[in-house]
Amino acid sequence: MRTRIAAVLASLALGACATSGIGSGRLVSPGKPGAEGAVELAWRAAPDATRGTLRAVLPDGRVFEGELLQITHTTLDRELSPYVATWRAPWYGWGYVGVEDRTTFVRHYSGRVIAVLEGPAGERMRCRFVLARPEDGPESGGQGDCELSTGEHIEYAVLRDDG
Repeated sequence: MRTRIAAVLASLALGACATSGIGSGRLVSPGKPGAEGAVELAWRAAPDATRGTLRAVLPDGRVFEGELLQITHTTLDRELSPYVATWRAPWYGWGYVGVEDRTTFVRHYSGRVIAVLEGPAGERMRCRFVLARPEDGPESGGQGDCELSTGEHIEYAVLRDDG
């Protein structure tokens, strides 16, 4: 498993000024109990820690990759569009992810990271995390979950520093 994680991190072409880490979760596949199991995550954040990439490797070998965004007080509504436009339903427990009232939005969403990933055969995944220390970005670690367009989901998703 460590070899696999190392390969995932290497494939992200880590930059000198970027931070990176790994993570894990558990895939839940309703109606397919044999497909469930451990998920490996790898992330990389730009130097300002508000943008980056996320990669998820599922137990059956499917790989999902995409962009992540830490929502901060400087996040603009137009920056959120790629993360919410492809999904018709809101995330359970988060409601609408958009800026209608800037003050409420900042207070409610500060310290959250969202990601949209693409996988094989047009499958999609969206993830959300709440950071341990938002001012430190994903490097501080975080907890969340992910939903797949197939109806599967990843529970107990955790981000952590690989150092």
